[in-house]
Amino acid sequence: RREYKTQLTCCAINDEKGLADLLADNPVIVQSTSLGLKPDDPSPMPVSLLRPNMRVCDMIYKKTRFLQAAEDIGACVSDGRGMLLHQGVKSLEIWLQRGAPVGVMRQALDEALAARGV
Repeated sequence: RREYKTQLTCCAINDEKGLADLLADNPVIVQSTSLGLKPDDPSPMPVSLLRPNMRVCDMIYKKTRFLQAAEDIGACVSDGRGMLLHQGVKSLEIWLQRGAPVGVMRQALDEALAARGV
C-alpha cells in the first residue's frame, strides 16, 4: 500500500465562485456523475469556467455536451471508454489468470459502442 500526500478539496456544484477558485489552481476536472447520459441533461458545471489549459475527463463512455464544450475551447479531453476497457481487461485477467488481448477488446468495445450510436 502506498500513501500519497495529496489534498482533495470539494465545493458545492452550484458554488460558481468556489469552483472558479478551485479551478484557478487545479486545472483538472473529473466528471463522474450521470449527467450527460441523456441528450437533454444539464452541464455538471458552468461551461464558462472551462479553460484551454485544463484536462477534462468525463466518465461517460461517449462525448457528452460537457466534454464537447471543453474540447471546443481547447482543453485536453477524454471520455470513460478507457476506464471501461481497462476494467474489462483486469476482470478478464483475474478470471483467466493470464494476459488479456487489449487490442482485440478495444476494437470490440469501439464496434459495440458504434453499433449503439455512441
